[in-house]
Amino acid sequence: MAFSTTVDSHLPDDAAVYHHHVHHHHSSPHASASRKRPAAPSVRERTVVVFDWDDTLCPSSWLHAQDLLPKFRGQQIDLDKHQQNVLTLIADHVVRLLRKAVSFGPVFVVTAAEVGWVELSCALYLPGVQAVLEMADIHIVSARSWYEQTFGAGGDSSAWKYEVMQLIANKCFGHAAAALQQQSSPLGQSLAPQPVETDSDVGFFNFLSIGDSMAERDACHSAADQVPFTLAKTLKFVEQPTTEEIVQQVELTHDSFEQMCGWGSHLDLRLSRSQLAELRWRHDATSYHHQNPISVRAD
Repeated sequence: MAFSTTVDSHLPDDAAVYHHHVHHHHSSPHASASRKRPAAPSVRERTVVVFDWDDTLCPSSWLHAQDLLPKFRGQQIDLDKHQQNVLTLIADHVVRLLRKAVSFGPVFVVTAAEVGWVELSCALYLPGVQAVLEMADIHIVSARSWYEQTFGAGGDSSAWKYEVMQLIANKCFGHAAAALQQQSSPLGQSLAPQPVETDSDVGFFNFLSIGDSMAERDACHSAADQVPFTLAKTLKFVEQPTTEEIVQQVELTHDSFEQMCGWGSHLDLRLSRSQLAELRWRHDATSYHHQNPISVRAD
């Protein structure tokens, strides 16, 4: 799997696509003079998704607890049957989520680990995810390695992800946001966010971040603040999750993805263990009811 730490090389040409979309549809001399706002880009043209890797899509804390993390380069990892089954279940859910996400727009897997960790851990533990990560619209970025190449050594995961999130948002949305702002402002149109689901002609860009730490959450909201027309939508997972919690969170994200993209304002969602436990209880209770229906009869 090819990899480069230069973020620019992993950014798709969506910035140019957005720029073309705005001018192709709204700069024609034959456009109606009565039209006050540029037409909204499609959902595909205005959504970018950023996933964390460790303890979000990959069960790194569990792997550490199981003493399965490699201790040296080239080490072979032997998995027992139970471990294989657990990881296969996670991989199946991760594949579903990534395929769902990439159907809405470009996907970035941004990790605080060094170059190559996502590819290595995927090959060792989640081989079923490998083919999906190689899709053209999915991009792997080591925030740490990029930061060190750009600014030199230092910083922490918050600084690394902050800088990379800023770059992604500007590269993917900057041209279109500037064009929309330029066309809206002279007409006296308000730049305050309007619901995406209304009939408003101004399209707003979705910048989604999904991960287990506050670093990506804070970075996403900060980046969105710098780009007009951009809505930050973050979903924070629990930290140091069990494998069951990873499966549950990934499944919840998959099932809620379309609703998150369609939400007309900023989102700041956080999952807690108590919420996950309650959802599991409800699921188990529903399953029990279906498997053991109660029949009522009059004697």
